[in-house]
Amino acid sequence: MDEIRPLRREELEAAFSLSEFAFQYTLSPEDRARGLQTARPERILGCFVDGRLAAKATVLPMRVYVHGELVPAGGVAGVATWPEYRRQGLVRQLLAEALRRMREAGQTLSLLHPFSVPFYRQFGWEVASEYKTYTLERPHYPAVPPSPGRMECADGDWQRLDAIYRAYARQYTLMLERDEEWWRERVFPRKCGRAAVYRDAAGRDQGYVLYRVRDRVLSCQEMVWLTEEARRGLWRFLMNHDSMADRMELRVTADDDQYLELPEPRVRQQVSPEVMARIVDLEGFLRQCRFAADTGESRLLLEVTDDFAPWNAGWYEIAWAPDGTASVRRAEEAVGTGDGPRLPSARCSIGDLTAMLLGYRRPRALHRTGRLEADEEAVRLLERRIPAGTTGIMDFF
Repeated sequence: MDEIRPLRREELEAAFSLSEFAFQYTLSPEDRARGLQTARPERILGCFVDGRLAAKATVLPMRVYVHGELVPAGGVAGVATWPEYRRQGLVRQLLAEALRRMREAGQTLSLLHPFSVPFYRQFGWEVASEYKTYTLERPHYPAVPPSPGRMECADGDWQRLDAIYRAYARQYTLMLERDEEWWRERVFPRKCGRAAVYRDAAGRDQGYVLYRVRDRVLSCQEMVWLTEEARRGLWRFLMNHDSMADRMELRVTADDDQYLELPEPRVRQQVSPEVMARIVDLEGFLRQCRFAADTGESRLLLEVTDDFAPWNAGWYEIAWAPDGTASVRRAEEAVGTGDGPRLPSARCSIGDLTAMLLGYRRPRALHRTGRLEADEEAVRLLERRIPAGTTGIMDFF
């Protein structure tokens, strides 16, 4: 009989062995010992068959920016199954239990990095962010004039870096709120050979880069700036590595247009979908979400389909105040009664609604492709009320 529950500490060894097999890596004895000491088994859901760990999934508590406001979320990671138990519905059971627990914990949104987009789409997750990678060969390196500020080494100085990151991150929906543990356990080990900060002439930190140079390739995993002066200062700093690197790879948000500032803008660009997102608790998320202001009050009837988290399915009436504040109620009793004026109405899946409310897909585009069924008035209303912006995330989990 299958049993799904959080792991106990003595079961971490089995979870590590499953991860090593599924994701094809081997922990060193030192990393394994450290992991056994620092891992939090209560965050790992295990599916046990006849007492053996057959599949697992981790849910990481986090907060992410959504239109400038922090929203509680659950990051799904480390989903793995032993081959002899695959295609038996164990991951389906794990994800259903994970969603139930996230809802109980008040995590209204869920994120994951998919191994397969179609696989997670069937459970309601949808692509919600992408990133861009520039590849510059040495002939394309720009000559950048000096800036009035200076660059300073910031290796390991998470507080200094985080102050810049927070100011930058709130511009993008889905950026994570980072704490000391996240910086030390997730960011520095995975991204940072070196960290350097740009400080302006007034002594204010205005940007940073996380990068490494290996085999004559400079890989910049994070380039964050708060002013144009800082952006130029960061570029000049990276170009000062030209004697060490014949190629530079720079990872940026999908809306980045820095290539237009290069002397030769025809550099290689690759845009890749990255994170999938899913609304866990629609009523809670709608109350947390910040909508755009409009000239007056407005109301919408919205029907949502969600086969995997049935508590979300059904009709909702959303009412917006002029300042964008939203109230929401279940609307089954109001649909089809014929009482009062007819409201604009729309219908879509939980996945498409997630992408739309986060700002990754616009209502007009979803309506054009048939993924949003709505009358014209509803489409116009959603276009006005859902803030324009860009999704982006720098973290892998």
